[in-house]
Amino acid sequence: MIARLFAIPVLLWAIGFALFVALMPGPADDRATDAIVVLTGGPGRIQRGLGLLKEGKAQRMLVSGVDRRVKPHELAMEYDV
Repeated sequence: MIARLFAIPVLLWAIGFALFVALMPGPADDRATDAIVVLTGGPGRIQRGLGLLKEGKAQRMLVSGVDRRVKPHELAMEYDV
């Protein structure tokens, strides 16, 4: 009986998680937007954001997660922009 009471919330959680995963939106389409937000932490993310910026998909790019000691001009020099 106790196992069944424990199983019900676990089952509800699993169903909710499955619905969450199934209803997640896919990748963004090719429409232009106001800005590009790049979250650091993975390889190639900044380069991908810069590529989208050069393609004219947005006019601005925000890079989040960079160490506070890194200055904007240092980051620009690193990526030749």
